[in-house]
Amino acid sequence: MSEPLNDAALAAETVKAYDTRRLLRRPYEVQWYLNASALRGFPDVRWNVDLARLEVKREPAHRKRFRINHIKPKYVARVAKYTRIPPNPTVIPATTDREDIFNARASQKALEYFTRKASLRSKWVQAMQWVPVTGKAFWAVRWNDDAISHAPTKLDSKLAPLTGEVEVEYCSAFEILPADPGIELMANQPEILRVRLLPCRDIEKRYNLEPNSIAPESGDIDLFFYQRQIADLGTRQQGMASRSAVNFDQTLPTHALFIERFIGPTEEYTQGRYIVVAGNKLLHQQDSLPGNFTYLTRNPYPFVELCDDAAPGQFWPDAFIERLIGLQSEYNEYRSKMGENLAMHFFPKLVVAKQLNLSDDAYTSEAGERLNVNWIPGIPMPNFLQPSSVIGDAWNVLNTIRKEMDDITLIYPAAMGGVGGASSGFQTSLLQEAADQVHGPTIQRNAIALEEAYIKIRHLMKQFYDVPRMISIAGRSNIPEIYEFFQDTIDENADIRIEPDTMMPQLRTARIDQIRQMFTEGLFGPPPDPKTQRRVQDMLRMNFSDFEIERDQRDQEQAQLENIAMLEHGKLAKPQPWENHQLHWEAHVDLFKSPETRTWKYEHWAVNVFHALVHLCYINPDDAKLMSREYGLEQAINEILATILPPPAPLATPPPELDQPQMSTEPAKPTMLINNEIRMPVEYTVKRNPETGLIEGIVPKGEQK
Repeated sequence: MSEPLNDAALAAETVKAYDTRRLLRRPYEVQWYLNASALRGFPDVRWNVDLARLEVKREPAHRKRFRINHIKPKYVARVAKYTRIPPNPTVIPATTDREDIFNARASQKALEYFTRKASLRSKWVQAMQWVPVTGKAFWAVRWNDDAISHAPTKLDSKLAPLTGEVEVEYCSAFEILPADPGIELMANQPEILRVRLLPCRDIEKRYNLEPNSIAPESGDIDLFFYQRQIADLGTRQQGMASRSAVNFDQTLPTHALFIERFIGPTEEYTQGRYIVVAGNKLLHQQDSLPGNFTYLTRNPYPFVELCDDAAPGQFWPDAFIERLIGLQSEYNEYRSKMGENLAMHFFPKLVVAKQLNLSDDAYTSEAGERLNVNWIPGIPMPNFLQPSSVIGDAWNVLNTIRKEMDDITLIYPAAMGGVGGASSGFQTSLLQEAADQVHGPTIQRNAIALEEAYIKIRHLMKQFYDVPRMISIAGRSNIPEIYEFFQDTIDENADIRIEPDTMMPQLRTARIDQIRQMFTEGLFGPPPDPKTQRRVQDMLRMNFSDFEIERDQRDQEQAQLENIAMLEHGKLAKPQPWENHQLHWEAHVDLFKSPETRTWKYEHWAVNVFHALVHLCYINPDDAKLMSREYGLEQAINEILATILPPPAPLATPPPELDQPQMSTEPAKPTMLINNEIRMPVEYTVKRNPETGLIEGIVPKGEQK
């Protein structure tokens, strides 16, 4: 075992490793600059090694230069394919035990809440936008003790903020330096460096250092050089504004190189090692990697690797845009020459003998112009020199280039909606699915990366969520669900899945056509059934105020508001005759089956059940009367039925009285199990408004005046 290095030697070794690995990655950085330039419509730029900047190829003034960008549509289509399915984890319980099932459900709710609050979807889109440019992008997953938590805690019956939260940060490929560029995956790298330029004050504050203890290493001129190079693309000062857009009155160094060194597990350091160096000083070291992911996932580092198409034997694969630069440059070159050829056909060269003394400005593009010449016998008259036409061959070449771009990118017109004669949703979906099959490996690779990210996020929650946190998410029918979530409710044995594909087509018109066909064939139920029609209408809802579907949504929205009032112990109005009672009954019964109702008290149950049974009175009075006894609501429901149903017809002759001993006909009162407590139901009666006499609700029997 080697002797451990002192702080100064360890810092020097880390800085030397940065210099070596940055030199190895330099050629890739140049290509990334060219890729970003091609995405902006400048595929013909060149990298000036001496000046370290991008330069546009200069052309004579008489030459035409078209910049037609076919790379951008391909880029947009590719990003759309990978961002079509946003991060949406599914947690599968480790066992069939009820406790494991509820813990898995709570973990999924917490991850869904974190996905929304931490803006993982926007960070996912940002990463997918950079992957075609740099070949790879990364997420950094860590715990931040100083961050304000997304979920508050409940303190003295009030919500109070918490400090400490899991952070997922987008990490550019320019910040990551692997130890060996010949190792394909980050998980197999012996070391990883993350290097950034940060303000010295921020570094000193993070590590509680004295002011001016970190020596600045870079001024504003060199700060974020690659960001300036890329941000400068397409401007008039191509490649120069990155050095000129600086306030030279404030060019004193203000930033330092912040190097984070992640060493993988070895025989000496079984948990890995983490070293931080800034200003050539060792700021922090620990004999374990941050997050303790060593035995959790294949990748022990606190990063998630997102890549485009893997290149075996190379850590940095060729980027998507890199494959198109040559074809795009060739396309623009031929397209420009076609423009020049057409211009010569429109205004061909005029051949004039000098003896004719034709003035230099005599021939113009004006129609009907008269040209005066001094004709000399034997001297030919002026004639046009018409160039040969190459338009036909040129168009064939351009079409061939376009086809080659489709073949290289594997993005064909069918994948972007240019389906031609397809008229049905199933046919469109079939063509798109066939075109998307070639992207299956990349989509699957991204799904695995998202699973790794959520496993690491959940692991950090398991470690640091020691105080219960209140999370609120949108549940069924957009009703908020409140959960108390902390480390004891997390089951790390539960599996996390990311569904990498979906059966629904991407185009909305094709999706609507597919749903319509499925509805016509009865796959959702009998088409004439109003319940089936409501289900299909909800799937086709388009949020247009003049859309006929909106009328059927009013009762559904009203039922959702009543469910929210039930969850919040709010006041419920008596159901009215004009409401859609079947829809209300189904919505309320669905709420009663949810786990949120387990905490309801008996009185709360009685009020909510009475409201639902009033709806049932309009649907099936006998069932409502039968079910009312369990909650002591028989008298109240009978009063409701007396106002709804017509009085029974009088009998012609009263039935004869039988001389038999009278037996008690009062049924035995049922018992109820509320919150694991067996109790007798309380009898309720209706409560009426003393001024109007209308029914407002229920009260225990004997309290109604």
